[in-house]
Amino acid sequence: MLFKEALPILFLLTLWDFLVVIGFLFFNLDWLNQSNIPITILGSVLVIIVGIRNNAAYGRWWEARSLWGSVTNNCRNFGRDVMSFLDEDVMLMKLIALYPRFLKYGLRKLPPPESLRGELRTLLPTDGDYISNAANPADMLLCKIGIISTQLAYKMPNVIGILPNIDRSLSALANAQGGLERISKTPLPVQYTFLPTVITRVFCIVLPLTGVQALGWWTPLGSSLIGVFFEMLNQSGISLQSPFSNGPHALPLKQICYTIKTNIYEMKGNITSS
Repeated sequence: MLFKEALPILFLLTLWDFLVVIGFLFFNLDWLNQSNIPITILGSVLVIIVGIRNNAAYGRWWEARSLWGSVTNNCRNFGRDVMSFLDEDVMLMKLIALYPRFLKYGLRKLPPPESLRGELRTLLPTDGDYISNAANPADMLLCKIGIISTQLAYKMPNVIGILPNIDRSLSALANAQGGLERISKTPLPVQYTFLPTVITRVFCIVLPLTGVQALGWWTPLGSSLIGVFFEMLNQSGISLQSPFSNGPHALPLKQICYTIKTNIYEMKGNITSS
């Protein structure tokens, strides 16, 4: 996928390399033959800057994945507690299965789709629309789940002691959501995208000028491949900066949400997926 994204850049680099070769060999433009000292310095700077940016971007990506792992685990914990102590309340289990999907759309800064709103409206006819239209639907849904859980527990004095477990699971979900929202709302500084991109492009432009005399017609092959390699590294870092997007290198949120839903529904065999 990265190579596919870099194909337009590869085409432009190859075209530029051929222009350099033609200008040097046929039009005797000696200024196209430059010392390799600048490209050596520029390449060293590029490796350092791209490496720092990609490490920071991957750190964001991995933290987001770890927090989604916490969401998965605590949804399962909540479902297990409900199944074991709260008379296997079907509505609560369906609500906790909806929570990750609301969270997914919130992190992508998108309103919940009508299909998701409809599922919530079916479970909560009174509060469904209010929750879906809230500024933070996932947080409101989590709050509602806590209220319903507490009300059910107080109706069954023999299991009132399970409330601390439920509260721990819901609090852990809220903490994980806060961490995910922090990542979503706090992008890396613009320099982390701007500088590596600019230096990569300058490097690709200067590179054939340092090898045209020695490589001749082989210049486009070597220069373009090296240039597209650095461009792929740059694009990889840019993509990892946005772990919640729909891009090919973003977190597989759809699969994660489906896994949570499946796990919750399998805890209670007679819950249908419809």
